[in-house]
Amino acid sequence: TFGFFFRPPLLNLVVKWTNRMGVSKFQDRWRELTVEELKTFLGVVILIGVYKSKNESIEQLWSSDDGRPIFNKLMSRTRFQRLAAMLRFDDVAARRRRNRT
Repeated sequence: TFGFFFRPPLLNLVVKWTNRMGVSKFQDRWRELTVEELKTFLGVVILIGVYKSKNESIEQLWSSDDGRPIFNKLMSRTRFQRLAAMLRFDDVAARRRRNRT
């Protein structure tokens, strides 16, 4: 069912624009996002939605002391937060140009 909502063309565009934003912000420190990692990221977002009902922060969910072990197994908190900050569905520069006209 995941594939019904997130079709390959959409996933490829998100990967393309997210990587472009990541490179523009982090230059050579950016680790390229892949379609597989994007799927993992989206799965984590869904899981967070389930667990956020208990009002836990991102830091708490990834806590090694009393967090949820599944999150650390899927991806690091730093990588999750970096992807969340860089996630793009379109070309930011093109959007800015469109908004000016």
